[in-house]
Amino acid sequence: GVTVYGYGYDLPSAIESAEGADVVLGHCGDGGQAQELADAVGAPLVQLFHGGHGMPSHQAALVVFNSQASKRSCGWDGPSVVCHPYTNPIVHQSDPGEMVTLVNCSKDKGALTAMACAARRPSHQWLAVLGGHGEQVKIGRPNVSVMAPTQHMRRDVWPKTRILVMPSRRETWGMVGVEALASGIPVIASDLPGLRESLGSAGIFVPPTDLNGWLAALDHLHDPVEWSKASTAALARSRALAADDHRPRFVEALERVGDRCTSPS
Repeated sequence: GVTVYGYGYDLPSAIESAEGADVVLGHCGDGGQAQELADAVGAPLVQLFHGGHGMPSHQAALVVFNSQASKRSCGWDGPSVVCHPYTNPIVHQSDPGEMVTLVNCSKDKGALTAMACAARRPSHQWLAVLGGHGEQVKIGRPNVSVMAPTQHMRRDVWPKTRILVMPSRRETWGMVGVEALASGIPVIASDLPGLRESLGSAGIFVPPTDLNGWLAALDHLHDPVEWSKASTAALARSRALAADDHRPRFVEALERVGDRCTSPS
């Protein structure tokens, strides 16, 4: 019973079509587009915050954070709700492969740490999946296969992956790690609040630039018994995240904003 309209950056046509809207939903860091639209049609603004792309507008009626970690980092003290992104395990489940995988080869995603590990463990076969954002580090090692960006992780990436590494400098949630858990793929991740929140007890956490720590974690998981334990933990975490579905929380919060706008009081 809810009509949803989606717009790009053609503000005049958006204003024409959005007259009578109950809520305008936008991203923090959109250059003020959603705020302009909300002001033009007289609707409250709800913003999505997932870190690194601008701060909430002081006029926002509600800010939706993707994690407690992103909320703490933002410092917003207005109306808010935390809604973890939902990942359907069935969409990502695959039989794990044999490679150590890095997804997105930018410096922010830890490509330099990952490639230093590849250099120190030449017998390990690595998969480096190029990312769609951020300058990509050039990869030229014989034990590293480079893959073009793909939206088909279940088909192209997870069947090749035995271990996922996330040596990120910053993450507010870590969607690719959650997706890997669905296939029972252990994840070694930077010791960051957002990644601890998403991966929970299934994650193996190392400071982003602690090369010896990353090598020790990789060696640990190359023991078949330890890998099996970590894989079991990954599957359990994936099921727990799927059961803790935050989508109804998001809908209820959005409806409350709309109700305040349309209430006779």
